[in-house]
Amino acid sequence: MEKASFMRRFAAQAFDGFVANMMAGIAGMIVGYVYGAGGTENAVTINIIAGIIGLFIGWIYYIEVPVNTNGQTLGKRVFSIRIVKENGTPINRWTMFGREFIGKFISTILLGIGYLIALGNSRQALHDRMVNTIVTKEN
Repeated sequence: MEKASFMRRFAAQAFDGFVANMMAGIAGMIVGYVYGAGGTENAVTINIIAGIIGLFIGWIYYIEVPVNTNGQTLGKRVFSIRIVKENGTPINRWTMFGREFIGKFISTILLGIGYLIALGNSRQALHDRMVNTIVTKEN
């Protein structure tokens, strides 16, 4: 299994971020349209609903999609990479939850250093190491 390069991973992540944000933005516009007609007194309700929808979209896109499409989001498919366990077996929901929500949170709060670790020889970011995953290049 050939590991994916940092730049290929970065491009796929940027693509996925765009796709996920577009989905959340469209959902937010719908919520704003439906609940926004009441004026500013609905602002707290709108923010709570938008937050819940954002978490739901994140869960679906970053956890359910890769688990059900052999380790690939749309961005990973476009850039011909996939996430697998270090031993080559498919990922599961708990692995992806740990990687995407916990691991990437930690990688981010460390000023992005957790992501930059993937520049090393192992090509594994901190969030990959935390859950024993690798990102491989498809043949």
